Amino acid sequence: MTDPDGEGSITMDITEAGRLFPTAEIAPDGESGNGQAFDAWLGEGADVAFYRALDGRLLARQARRAHPPSTKLFSDRYDSAQLIGVFLNPNPLPEAEEPEDPSEDPDDLVDDDEPELGDDDEDADQDNMGDLVDAFAVRWSAEECPWPAVQTLNARRARQFLLAAIKSSGSERGGSGFYNALLMRDHRLAFYARTVYRPRASLGFYPGPEMPQREVMCRHYGGPTPRLLPAVPPEILEDLCDEPWQLVATYQDREYVHSTMFGWNWKEQVSTLPLESLLTVHVSGNGEYGMHIENEILKLVRVGEDGTESVTDLGRLGSGDDPLALALRAVPDLLTFDPHTAIDITTDTPYKLADAIRLSTDPDRDEMIDFMNRDGSDFLEGYEEGIVSYFDNLVPLRLRINGLIHFAARLDDGWALIPVHHPYSLPAPVLNRTFLSIEYHFDAGGYSSGGGLETIGEIRPGLNVRWEDFQDEMWNRSLTLSRGDLATFAAEQLGEIRFGHHILDSLLGTEDDLSETELTEGDGEDDTYEEEIVVAACYDERYYDFHAPEIGFEPRNEEGLRFLNALLRQYSEGSDTAARIRAVLGY
Repeated sequence: MTDPDGEGSITMDITEAGRLFPTAEIAPDGESGNGQAFDAWLGEGADVAFYRALDGRLLARQARRAHPPSTKLFSDRYDSAQLIGVFLNPNPLPEAEEPEDPSEDPDDLVDDDEPELGDDDEDADQDNMGDLVDAFAVRWSAEECPWPAVQTLNARRARQFLLAAIKSSGSERGGSGFYNALLMRDHRLAFYARTVYRPRASLGFYPGPEMPQREVMCRHYGGPTPRLLPAVPPEILEDLCDEPWQLVATYQDREYVHSTMFGWNWKEQVSTLPLESLLTVHVSGNGEYGMHIENEILKLVRVGEDGTESVTDLGRLGSGDDPLALALRAVPDLLTFDPHTAIDITTDTPYKLADAIRLSTDPDRDEMIDFMNRDGSDFLEGYEEGIVSYFDNLVPLRLRINGLIHFAARLDDGWALIPVHHPYSLPAPVLNRTFLSIEYHFDAGGYSSGGGLETIGEIRPGLNVRWEDFQDEMWNRSLTLSRGDLATFAAEQLGEIRFGHHILDSLLGTEDDLSETELTEGDGEDDTYEEEIVVAACYDERYYDFHAPEIGFEPRNEEGLRFLNALLRQYSEGSDTAARIRAVLGY
């Protein structure tokens, strides 16, 4: 600890504060501190003030920059307590968001530790949270039900997990407004679970053998930069006194869309399926259904809009069996949807599920654009509305998988689902990986100046895409899609990129100036690809500022060599570029 002012104003670092907090009382009623509460205070932007009472007990209270902590606290419980140190949060709440002047009573001063709630949050908190917890959070299954791989939750499932965490902890601290405030400050939520064995008496039964009990906990991570909390949640949280916690799910607000998890109608939007479900599907106007595994049996649970429930055994899972394949054999139309219906899905296998979804009818792009623009269900939020008609060959759908919007594109003899988002100023497909890409800025002094990019990448294994975009130029934008090997696709499509010669120079390790003499080498159709690469040289690059190309593979590994050999086949035998490729390959 340090005393920078030399006047008794003691500050401490996060290590010391984190060590003291679990040993302190953090509320006037004597509630004990823990790691979750410490993270919560930091996430709210609060400083932490520590006090030592005359009887030796340690107290911790929130403090705000606009209202420095009192030097003493007074209470009938501990008489008085002296300020011994303050941890200054490196991500304080902006002054404009500071709460109004607190009461002069010191305990009132430090006990007002919940973020300021908006009108929607106040309406949500008027209901008894305990009743809601009992209504929604009891749906986890027997001990034999395994957790699926870590899932990315939608809001319906995240609300259910939060209520389960409140039920496990037995505390309603913070209320719904607390989590809304966390998400508004760009924090994300991580949910952990464990099975512990408690004496029957502690669970309200007569004495007897210990009983298994499942518990869920919520921690938040990420948030403002620089971060005090981890950017990625740990997979395991150790507990010195009990079983460790296992990460089972995460939740974050959609990019650049701060929705309210607990808004005015949130109680109508909570999943009631078992927490361990490996797939959940909410069908607007028709309830929801999900799958989970119990005693090696795959079960399908359907819950109607009126709350009626049915459970169907889909079959026994053997070692190495695919639950989704088994489910589709038992219920072939399980993932067949009307293009007009709003569908919200969570799954631990999003790529496999996207390939398995079928549309019941062929959607018409113009009709679906009109339908989406007239849709009053608030399915699209914020910037997402700009995606509806942006891509020339995508048909908009009201379909989300793990929170991501998916549109449809004609490919081969069927439809392929394409995840799209609006991350910055330009809508884009969501990639699993980038293979080749180049970004640039154009500035010729006109209205069309701005940033642009050209990219080849993989949407999911086996589904590839090439596209280009340029800010403020509203020509038709199309995605070039293909199924098959990504390296071969990239080699074939590189000639379609206007500034592909910059990528070639980066790959081949030279900065040769491409001249028009290369256009005349060879004859026949072999020259076409050469012309497509070199045509970029016709652009006056004085007005372009290029970023370093992004190469998403290692040229010397098996995939890189496959790409270079496929690229070599695109050039005439005697061309300079072919010679450069052969030099890299060692031919």
